[in-house]
Amino acid sequence: MLMKYVGTGCLAYYQKSKSSHACELGMGFGDDKTAHKSATAGIMGSPFFMRYGINHQFGSHTLVKPSMTVANHIACDTDIEHKLDEHWTLNVHQHYDGRKAAAKAIHFGWSLNYEA
Repeated sequence: MLMKYVGTGCLAYYQKSKSSHACELGMGFGDDKTAHKSATAGIMGSPFFMRYGINHQFGSHTLVKPSMTVANHIACDTDIEHKLDEHWTLNVHQHYDGRKAAAKAIHFGWSLNYEA
């Protein structure tokens, strides 16, 4: 079952800097007996939550994509993609989930991809 919500937001793209950002304000609704508890899963037990994300291009080789969710918890993600050459790309990812115990709240990963 997915969280039931209604939201509004904006997306802005900046051609000169090759970057964009998006934000969304949402309000959950529905039955609190479901696993997602949409009506009270927001900020301080309210139905309201916020999401925000950025895509920013640094030069011609590096793309950085941080995002954040603020609800009854805080979650943050950061993805960094760097083109090493015309075939190889290095990706690094970090994720924080405030709902988990401190020892398991942060995850880190990476990948090295080859494209012919």
